[in-house]
Amino acid sequence: MCKKQNKKRKDERKKTKSNNRKVVKKLLTFFFLMSVAYVALDYFNIPKSLGIEIDRLNMDVFSAFFDNAIVMLIAVITYLLIDRKNIEKQKNQEEIIFSVMESIYKTCKENVDLFETPQITEMLVRKTDFNSTEYDNLPAGKLAKAAFLDEAIIIDAFKEGILNKTYFDDYIKMKNAYKKFMLVRITFFDAPEVFAPVKHEFESCFNEGISAIENRNKI
Repeated sequence: MCKKQNKKRKDERKKTKSNNRKVVKKLLTFFFLMSVAYVALDYFNIPKSLGIEIDRLNMDVFSAFFDNAIVMLIAVITYLLIDRKNIEKQKNQEEIIFSVMESIYKTCKENVDLFETPQITEMLVRKTDFNSTEYDNLPAGKLAKAAFLDEAIIIDAFKEGILNKTYFDDYIKMKNAYKKFMLVRITFFDAPEVFAPVKHEFESCFNEGISAIENRNKI
């Protein structure tokens, strides 16, 4: 799904760039031919050669039209250049967002992998007050919260339409699975039959999300 949406966005960018180049090329060709025709008419006095009375032509009107056409050409080219700059700006914004997302994904994975070390697991369990209702102040809560310090960047990108829904949904699924693992892993530290399936759930969400991010340009 992500690949299809990414490919569609890339195709739209390529199409826009191609159309812009065609428009500029046609406009430049048109005004080049107009310039040549204008100079030829004036220099070789072609109207007179054709028996056309020049004094009956309002060359000032033609000159004014030509000047206005040049101004319009400059305006169109400027617009296309600004449009191209905006496309590049959006692309750079996307790269920043994906970089932040990838960092969060990997931080979550590193925190989950900490529990592969028995000494670290024992230390976190010892520091946990199982009677406390303030989850955010417990080791599990702190680990769950610390990984998402830059989340606001992702949320804003989604609201502004920079990040598409598929990537955002994958991210939310991974986040929920991660927080669930942190809670279950410490609460049921001595029950692998309970925390192992939860870890598998996280790893599945992680692999799906990180794979989509890392392969977004490989289409």
